[in-house]
Amino acid sequence: MTTVKYARYERAPSDELKNLLRPGKFLAPLLIRGNHNNLDLHFRPGDNVKIYRGLTSLLELHLKRNNQVTLTAHETYKNQECSGELFTTWEIDDHRFEKVLDGYLNNVKVDERHTKGEGDVQTRWERVAEYQHHLWKFHPWIPFDREARLDYSLALDLKKEMDLRDGNPRGKIDQLAVDPKGNLVLLELKDSGSKDLKSIYYAPHQILEYIKEWHYAFGGSEIRNQIQKLIDARKELGLTPDNVPQLGGGIRAAICFGNYRHSNPPRTPEEPPMFEVKRRYHEALDDANSKLPSGVPPIETWKLDEKGPYQVVRSIHRRPSATPGESRRQPGDVS
Repeated sequence: MTTVKYARYERAPSDELKNLLRPGKFLAPLLIRGNHNNLDLHFRPGDNVKIYRGLTSLLELHLKRNNQVTLTAHETYKNQECSGELFTTWEIDDHRFEKVLDGYLNNVKVDERHTKGEGDVQTRWERVAEYQHHLWKFHPWIPFDREARLDYSLALDLKKEMDLRDGNPRGKIDQLAVDPKGNLVLLELKDSGSKDLKSIYYAPHQILEYIKEWHYAFGGSEIRNQIQKLIDARKELGLTPDNVPQLGGGIRAAICFGNYRHSNPPRTPEEPPMFEVKRRYHEALDDANSKLPSGVPPIETWKLDEKGPYQVVRSIHRRPSATPGESRRQPGDVS
């Protein structure tokens, strides 16, 4: 097996797959349906495409080398009556595809646990850039991928090195985005109404692990080029806005809370009060920020409500690096 010295992020589609997704081509219905009605289309390695609703994947497509397309999904969805003949191998000139696809996507039943709570948060933050024209006047970044994970299959020595550096290269980042300055943004999404309070407390340390890994990997041009190739393909197909800048900056990281309907949920007597939740989150955030790699800005905290996304900050009472007259307010701190 060939050994390389860098991780990979080879999710960009081939020219053949892109061509099939263009208007009038065989997979054009997949592109149109997969970017509307709370459905999200994303590319995966090896000319695979996934369509998500909330937290769940409704179908996965694979372009084979013999001009055939294979579709599959979890048994939960494959066994529903509406799936019809969709989950099989298709010839790229079969005109039945669009009708069968519509019959499935319009009628498939998805459990609410995938679309409520964190699933709703995932959808809202994925659409954060789309709402700027008719609902919100501001967006902090433009998402372009989800469930992001670096591939170390050809760089096992690097994976061992990352383990030694406490990079823990094994988790999936909820979303990747590009900000207006060309920085790569790592996003960890949380439902502020979740009963799983440990996931909120642990979020700063969780994203710290991702930061260490991606900061190390992002120093090489290979990863940048592969991510840029994915972004360019999405722009070419209309999945990502044309105004996304080229990757040219560093890394930002943010923990994003959503589901504004439950931003201050009532808590049972057995649960900590809201101020205790915030206190423990603050402590974890301060600790994570103290362990960031050199050059990485503090982890940010964002919220999403009916007026749009906004960054939350709080005053820092002790900050050793602060000099007289320097602001002690720091991004990433929760009020």
